[in-house]
Order: sequence, then C-alpha cells, then structure tokens
Amino acid sequence: MSSVLTMSPSKVVADAIEDLRQALKEDAEKGGQRGWELLMKFDQYTTRAWMATNQQKPPNTTTPDPTRPPFNTSTINFLETMNG
Repeated sequence: MSSVLTMSPSKVVADAIEDLRQALKEDAEKGGQRGWELLMKFDQYTTRAWMATNQQKPPNTTTPDPTRPPFNTSTINFLETMNG
C-alpha cells in the first residue's frame, strides 16, 4: 500500500506544497527570491494541473516521493473533496 493512502488529505496537500511554502517563508523572513522564482515556475498551472504534472522529489535526493505529486485524477478529486 502506498504511504499516501495512510495520510490525511490535509497532510498530503500540505506536504505537496511544503517546498514552495518554505521557500516563500524564507523570502519573507530573510529576503531573497527563491520562493518567488519557484512560484513563478508553476504560475501557469492551476492547482489541479500542478498536482497532476509536477514530479517532486524530496530535497537532496533524486528519488521521487510517492506522497508528492504527480497524483492521478482520482487522488486529486479525493483530495479536493476531502481537504479542508
């Protein structure tokens, strides 16, 4: 069983956006542009499209994490319905 199935929808979504959230927080606290540049990299996507296409890897690794996007349409529908 995928570890994503054992996580709450809120946790899955929070983990999916954590890298961006952390980078924007660092921009606000320390100055800088890394968070803004990362945000602009994905600005062309809706959240659903981003979750379906963006392959994320944990920091300092080349191995994709199954608890991070991309997610299939059924998973995205479930997250959208249950996150809240």
